[in-house]
Amino acid sequence: HGKEIDKFRDGSGDELPIVLRVESDSESPLNLFDRVFVSSASGARIPLSQVVEVSFAEDEYDIEHNLFQPQIEIDVTASPGKSVAALTAEVKSVVESFELPAGFTISYAGKIADQADSFGGMTKYAGIVGLIVLAILVFQFGSIIQPIIICAAIPLSFIGAFLLLYILDQPISFLAFIGLTSLMGIVINNSILLVDEGNQLRQMEPGQPISEIAIKAGMNRFMPIVLTSITSIAGLLPLAVGDTMFKALAIAVIGGLFTSMFLTLICVPVLYAYFTRSDSEANRVTQHWTGNSELGQHTDE
Repeated sequence: HGKEIDKFRDGSGDELPIVLRVESDSESPLNLFDRVFVSSASGARIPLSQVVEVSFAEDEYDIEHNLFQPQIEIDVTASPGKSVAALTAEVKSVVESFELPAGFTISYAGKIADQADSFGGMTKYAGIVGLIVLAILVFQFGSIIQPIIICAAIPLSFIGAFLLLYILDQPISFLAFIGLTSLMGIVINNSILLVDEGNQLRQMEPGQPISEIAIKAGMNRFMPIVLTSITSIAGLLPLAVGDTMFKALAIAVIGGLFTSMFLTLICVPVLYAYFTRSDSEANRVTQHWTGNSELGQHTDE
């Protein structure tokens, strides 16, 4: 209720109406006319209630339609610090207690519905894209274990992303989800550098223990990974500090890069050393099977 005098555009790009209205008593709303004054011909201030007559009459009302169905919107605004998801759950619990007449239905819109529409098309193909990426890594490294080691760095990055979003009170919005997907690509790239460096060191030093190769691979790739992460964080800081629509995206990437920068350099070499078979062990297995085969041929003769 009131007169719309202007619009306000927030940081996310949404326009909110600025409505001018007079504060009134909830029990006697018409008492507001006693507090609104008009000037007489002599300049005296007269309460509006003395010069007007209040009555009720029928009037035209615009009813919006959606797919030829009439609809009425009820807007509920969350107070500062109130979670939109929690407010939506409270509204739904209250609405469920109503008995609607025949032909009436209730649907929910707003930020929660927008997030569901945004994520609906992406989650459908997320599994397919993940399998394609995993297949490419298996084909590239000729192993199933090493792609799993590479992908193990992804949850390490999510720790920092979700933690920083929670600390800065940012919702898991569509842009934050885009930031998480971008973060996955950066973290996987760092893991590929570590695993590929380890494989190259194994070819150059075939007799070296696998634990020393993993440590040396982490030392060789320490500065490239750290410098790449620091420059990415520095480039995203203006978006994270400013009040822009990409703030959640920048915060998710910065938080994930900060934790993965250290955890990847520790966990990936450890997993590489633990699950990768050394060349000496592979040779012993090959000789063992070759010896059994020759023994079987000799027995047959």
